[in-house]
Amino acid sequence: LAVVGASGSGKSSVVRAGVVMAVRRGVLITDGGSHRDWSIHIMSPGDTPLKALAATLTRDSESLTAMKTLLTDLQSGTDSLDLFLYRHMSDRPHGRVLLVIDQFEELFTQCDDTEERRLFVENLVTAVSSRKQGPLSLIPVLRADFYAYAVQFESLRPLLETQQKIVGIMNQVELRMAITNPAEQNGWQLQPGLAETILQDVGREPGALPLLSHALQETWERREGRLMTLAGYQAAGGVRRAIAQTADTVYAGLSPEEQTIARNIFLRLTELGEGTEDTRRRASLAELI
Repeated sequence: LAVVGASGSGKSSVVRAGVVMAVRRGVLITDGGSHRDWSIHIMSPGDTPLKALAATLTRDSESLTAMKTLLTDLQSGTDSLDLFLYRHMSDRPHGRVLLVIDQFEELFTQCDDTEERRLFVENLVTAVSSRKQGPLSLIPVLRADFYAYAVQFESLRPLLETQQKIVGIMNQVELRMAITNPAEQNGWQLQPGLAETILQDVGREPGALPLLSHALQETWERREGRLMTLAGYQAAGGVRRAIAQTADTVYAGLSPEEQTIARNIFLRLTELGEGTEDTRRRASLAELI
């Protein structure tokens, strides 16, 4: 099941906090198997997707040999993942492997090796479709503006055509619930008019959820007792300015040398789109040093 939506639309949240948690609680049951029989793995492709996949699936093994062996197998054929899962789950007939590939677009923005891309996709497709009752359930989470890149793979295209969920913009009722329900569940109150002001500021912006999240966090930091106030929200910068205001405050508190380092770090955490939107890029600590 591909989960597709605009950047900041809540794709990762609905999968991680929704689907994955439902599986762990046993809400989703298939073929008589309980949630205790599910093995859950969450990964992002990064610049070496086959290595990331091998590391994720062998995380419970204390031996590095297991990861190296699987990586070598994945690099040598397109049925390696299917065979690995078949062997791995042979003693658990009702068990399943849930593999979530978050930020699937990293396959195109960070991996420059076209052959590795192909092997990654073909191994996934083979494993998820080789047998009717195969053990793998796959959830790729993909930014909508990279959908065209994904459908270039002939084997992946039929799955995307028939097995996808679009995460659209939240409507006003859903946004209000996102604002008020967490507060109510934890005993916080919103000053009258605060929710309406936030909703007006959010508008219909597709990527507003991360902005909303940060604005609410900063409003909570400025609370008065158990009350989140309009004054606190406005002092935080509101939905449109809260992140920029926090960033400017932190940056201003750095020395000139630290500001140079911070600039270099953030440049390395950005992948220029070259015709598409810019995306995040993960960098190793060694690279930053």
